Amino acid sequence: MDMDLKFAQFLLTDCGTEVALDLLEKQAILEVEVMTWVGRQKQEMVESHSKIIILCFCGMCAKWQVLLGQGAPVQLCCDHGKPMVDLFMVSMNMILLDFKRPACFSTYVVCYFCETSSKGDVLTCSYTLMDRLKEVYFHIQDLEMFQLGHMHCVGELLGDNYLCSPGDRHLCATLNMFWDWQAHYPDWFKHENLCPADDQDAPSLDEDMFEESLLPSGTGIIKQMPRSVNLGPRPAWQ
Repeated sequence: MDMDLKFAQFLLTDCGTEVALDLLEKQAILEVEVMTWVGRQKQEMVESHSKIIILCFCGMCAKWQVLLGQGAPVQLCCDHGKPMVDLFMVSMNMILLDFKRPACFSTYVVCYFCETSSKGDVLTCSYTLMDRLKEVYFHIQDLEMFQLGHMHCVGELLGDNYLCSPGDRHLCATLNMFWDWQAHYPDWFKHENLCPADDQDAPSLDEDMFEESLLPSGTGIIKQMPRSVNLGPRPAWQ
């Protein structure tokens, strides 16, 4: 499913946040090789003080254990025959040491969709989407949501306003599709990992839906400006 693509679209159109996504850079990755592309992206993120979002799904912890040398190899049927190696494994291998350095923690935003994943699929402390969306936004922007007597907010993310946006409707539709798919195939990751690559009856997540533009033609990224809300005087404690 293309939930990561739809989430990137939501960040672009509704949150005014620039996004670099490997699914839209396949040709560039093939031209410079995977390790080079991933290395460049990480270096650019560090130099620009940007954030790296790790979106967790079922099976992520299994792959993480492989990187730590504590789990059995993971080979997904949907990746068989593709020209690129598993970008997740390459990327996580490159940032593995950062998880041992507390100074690097603020660079990463770990989150997951509660409708399709659980805490058992998550690597470390994380945000649940979409109920903690505002916290994710302020973390990405390096902004404080609360200050003495004030709370900063973005109109599009205030309350359930984001539910009215086209970007969120597309994201919700994709989440619902994946939720239904998982209901029919609750052991999909096990089958994807263990079945032969030529097994046509095995459920597959392989889709060719990643070439669409994230932004409508003729539009640009409109950065959202947080506004301050007065919380009123603090109560006097006796």
